[in-house]
Amino acid sequence: MGLNVPRSKRLFRDLVSLQVPEEQVLNAALREKLALLPPQARAPPPKEPPGPGPDMTILCDPETLFYESPHLTVDGLPPLRLQLRPRPSEDTFLMHRTLRRWEA
Repeated sequence: MGLNVPRSKRLFRDLVSLQVPEEQVLNAALREKLALLPPQARAPPPKEPPGPGPDMTILCDPETLFYESPHLTVDGLPPLRLQLRPRPSEDTFLMHRTLRRWEA
């Protein structure tokens, strides 16, 4: 069913303009977000940066520094030899399936 209405007659009321300045929208959104914050959550004004800390090098003398290396051998045991061992392919796919289950 059609209806002929002259262009001079207003068909709609209370329309909102679609040409809103971007800056105005952003400022309004920012004000709304800031209003939702509790008063104590707002950032305090920046304080003065602290001065330089104490010089820790006065506590050590480079000539008296010693280097230690760990003694990793145990008497009576042969040294450990690291060797690569191939794993069965089904172990790899099992690990993949297990990880997929954990992610789900």
